[in-house]
Amino acid sequence: SELYDRRMIVYDQAQEFAHYVMIHGRPPTGEAFGRFHTALLQARFLFRPAVSTELLEFASVAFRFSLVQSKIDRDMDRGRDLSAEEYRTSDDLLERILQFSDGLPTLLRNELQLGEDDAHQTADEGEQ
Repeated sequence: SELYDRRMIVYDQAQEFAHYVMIHGRPPTGEAFGRFHTALLQARFLFRPAVSTELLEFASVAFRFSLVQSKIDRDMDRGRDLSAEEYRTSDDLLERILQFSDGLPTLLRNELQLGEDDAHQTADEGEQ
């Protein structure tokens, strides 16, 4: 179904982002980051509120991680040493991304198994 396909795009983009971070220790840039961020921002329209809230939090953490890494890169290019707090912030955000990645299959398991009619029914039940 179309809903399933759209949900899989969110899942795939989240996994690709997390795998890139695991391999490179930094977020992807440019078009790759844009695809990830766009996909996760659509989560509120595709998933139940509890799931979309988690996905939007992941997008927020990823965006902050990207900003922190950009600042670190600029400072290092200028020859400025990083403070312990800057390292801690980057490491904390990285850890949150990795934790989210580990929990992603469990978070989305039921959402990816539902048919389109079931998804609408579940969303309606959540609003009661």
